[in-house]
Amino acid sequence: MKILALSGSLRVLSFNTKLLRLAVAAAQKIGATVTRINLRDYPLPIFDADLVARDGIPQLAVDLRKTFADHQALIVASPEYNGSVTALLKNSLDWSSAPVFGQDALAPFRGKPAAIFAASPGPFGGIRSAGHLRAILSKMGMHVMPDEVLVSAAGNAFAAGTYNYAQNYTMPNLLTPAGGLKYMNGGAGVTGQVSTNTFSAGSFSLLSGGITAAQIDGGLVSYNLYSQFSTYRLQGDYATLYVQFLDAGNSPLGAPLSLGGAAFTSALGSGNNGSYADARDWSADSLAGIVPAGARSAGVTIREVKAAVGTAIDGYVDNVNISIIVPEPGVTGLFALGGGLLALARRRR
Repeated sequence: MKILALSGSLRVLSFNTKLLRLAVAAAQKIGATVTRINLRDYPLPIFDADLVARDGIPQLAVDLRKTFADHQALIVASPEYNGSVTALLKNSLDWSSAPVFGQDALAPFRGKPAAIFAASPGPFGGIRSAGHLRAILSKMGMHVMPDEVLVSAAGNAFAAGTYNYAQNYTMPNLLTPAGGLKYMNGGAGVTGQVSTNTFSAGSFSLLSGGITAAQIDGGLVSYNLYSQFSTYRLQGDYATLYVQFLDAGNSPLGAPLSLGGAAFTSALGSGNNGSYADARDWSADSLAGIVPAGARSAGVTIREVKAAVGTAIDGYVDNVNISIIVPEPGVTGLFALGGGLLALARRRR
């Protein structure tokens, strides 16, 4: 399937653009061909039928419309401005489906599936803009997936401390997806003592996005965990990501799944980043398997551990991605953290 992906934000460090990158990576992992465009490349004037009558349809509008037409599905991530979608996104959709293109103006959109993503630093995750976007895309004839991907507290779902990559405590993060502006650290420990901090992103239900209890109990639902880790020089600090499946009564099912940890972090390479000759590399850890029968939700935590030296707990985490996959076509659901952006995607294969 050829999927078109776009963000309704132009901001370089946009939470929604970062969320879109995670959605693109998840879709590519299950075999989709994804084209990600930047609406900055289509600087269209505000739609004006008088302008069209005078000067004709702008070539950029023709090009954007053709791009929509050349793809079979759409992924859109958009911030919320004054309770609605951005003017940039609305104007781009208006031009691409304008009546000036004739009786079949909606042809590039009609009958195609669309998935809506939204991220916000506030508590509601762009729910109002997502509702407006659903109405717009539905009116254009698209089949909008029933569950939006809404990410509240997008700056940091674990409420953890962050460092800026520009502070140069590590080697550059050259992984895919790339690091953004910040990454998670473990906060303050006790000087001269081994210290531990644990950060929770809470629990999420598995019974959404089209996933059913029968599919889980029949062994049809799988998971894919991914996260990036680093640390401060040779200090020995580290972070571990845990995912614990829970039954209907919120009791643990088996041992928690884990990524990162002491052994993984100690094996990281190092290099000279201009500030430190022994700055540590970033590396990704991943794990895949079948969601256990009886699971109805899962809890996500990060445990940070500091060696006896120093005060700060310097296990570093970025781009946590938790995918829950069911055996039908499509993409739904999501849960996330920024600055270490945690994303939970529920996908139908």
